[in-house]
Amino acid sequence: MQALGNHLSDILADEMADMSIIVEQVKEESRRKELRSNDDKEDYLDEGIAHLLTFYVLLLFVSFMFHCGFASGRVAYANSAFWCCRKEVS
Repeated sequence: MQALGNHLSDILADEMADMSIIVEQVKEESRRKELRSNDDKEDYLDEGIAHLLTFYVLLLFVSFMFHCGFASGRVAYANSAFWCCRKEVS
């Protein structure tokens, strides 16, 4: 049990030493600018991916609607919950 406690104390001491190094790096102005720049680039990429996924889902939806004939008005759906159940309207 004592060995386990010593091992945990060593791990905690190592983590605290690593944490102090990270804090010192963040306090440096050049490092803060670099981190801020990386964060801005990451946000830009996240927004771009979100817009791309939104466009892709919209494109799939519109393609599906044209495939089903919804845009031409010649399809009546038997049940709106199941779009695959359609009947041709004459």
